[in-house]
Amino acid sequence: MNRMFLVIFASFSFLAAASLVACQKDDEMHDLSGTVVLELREHAENGDRQMALYAETREEYPCLNFFIEYAYTKDSDSRHIHFEGVRAPRICLTAIGPAKAFIGLGKMEEGEHELQFLINEDFSISKFLVSEEEVEVKMISASPEFLEFREKVMYRLGDNHAWGYIHAKSSDQEKEIEAFMDELWAMGAIEENLDPANYGFFRITEEAWHFFDHLQEYQPQNPFVFLFEDGFESLTTLADNYSDHFVIVLYDTQGNYYHNQR
Repeated sequence: MNRMFLVIFASFSFLAAASLVACQKDDEMHDLSGTVVLELREHAENGDRQMALYAETREEYPCLNFFIEYAYTKDSDSRHIHFEGVRAPRICLTAIGPAKAFIGLGKMEEGEHELQFLINEDFSISKFLVSEEEVEVKMISASPEFLEFREKVMYRLGDNHAWGYIHAKSSDQEKEIEAFMDELWAMGAIEENLDPANYGFFRITEEAWHFFDHLQEYQPQNPFVFLFEDGFESLTTLADNYSDHFVIVLYDTQGNYYHNQR
């Protein structure tokens, strides 16, 4: 029996390896066809809040890991993004989806900032109007067949905002989620009820919350957002106290992140 198992296992391993090799090839560059859709994002690096763009093609590809190739430069007057094409991967993660890119734009002070885009020899100019409350995009010139923004306004969270999600490890603990939330409010956290919109770090729609992580996004269970003045460390202490029964993940606008199961 052991010998038969080894033969079957070896055969399976050979077929798996052959299949993987069949999907492997050198990376290839393709022309960028159709429209690139842009979304305003915000992220934090080394405690600094920075602006970013998430880009994806309307066209879908046979692999999840197709990426938009781009070149980003900045001078004293403007920022420039040249969308150069689509890179097909050497190893295909087989599933249909768009090609993607996450483009960090660095820190943007309050005021007006020019962004220029080049795609398929088509040149577009935009103005980013940055304030403490929001970022608004105004298109000066553009061809909608090549470039489009999902929305023209991103609302900005304050420096004292934090957010996260919680879910029970077992279904019989779900009713006790309220105990954690009550203790959070007792610590001085103030619950925020935000309208559906893009908030840079996450998006709220009528159906769900979408948390952003560069090229990825996910829809967590029981999301929440709140104002808090007493420091991120006290939040992690509270989350630790509930680690036996709940998965709790917390974020803030300075890039702090905490997962009470890690």
